[in-house]
Amino acid sequence: MTESSALRDLTDLARYATSPGALERTYRHALVALKRVVPYDLAALYELDGDKLVLRVAEGRLASKVVRHTLSLARFPSIERTLTVREPTVFAEHDHAGAEGDPYDGVLDLPHGHSCMIVPLYSAERPLGLITLDALACGHYGEDTKALCHVYAQVVSMAMLFAKSSLEFESARARLEGQNRALVDD
Repeated sequence: MTESSALRDLTDLARYATSPGALERTYRHALVALKRVVPYDLAALYELDGDKLVLRVAEGRLASKVVRHTLSLARFPSIERTLTVREPTVFAEHDHAGAEGDPYDGVLDLPHGHSCMIVPLYSAERPLGLITLDALACGHYGEDTKALCHVYAQVVSMAMLFAKSSLEFESARARLEGQNRALVDD
């Protein structure tokens, strides 16, 4: 990936984050852009909602199989730990062989030893969610890929915050316009 295409992707994220329908487009664009630098068969973006993670968008050839998927933090302590330490976690075959298993057990038949990484999304104050990356090919995402995903996730987190702020601002603006119309009518 060239420096100019990376800059273009980041500029597009910022533009999507402040437009109508921003959240889903921002999330989807983030996953599509990530495919340019990290190979995956499934990339899924989850938002934290209390003690569970709720799937918002998924991309890749396995995406249609995880629609409406959720992950319970109580069921996956390693995911909760990843959100706490704010560092991507690359999983090896032995990690999924334990009691916790793979987050997609029972939903996808991923081969033992497949490439798997969880990348946390967070603001300064709190975790926002995460991105899961899974490739059917056996192997591990390397340290360079892990570092790149960490930086990328920070940019995606900022885009998420901008998109949410934009939605809140638009909602407040619409309420204010309604109040102004009511005052004029009175």
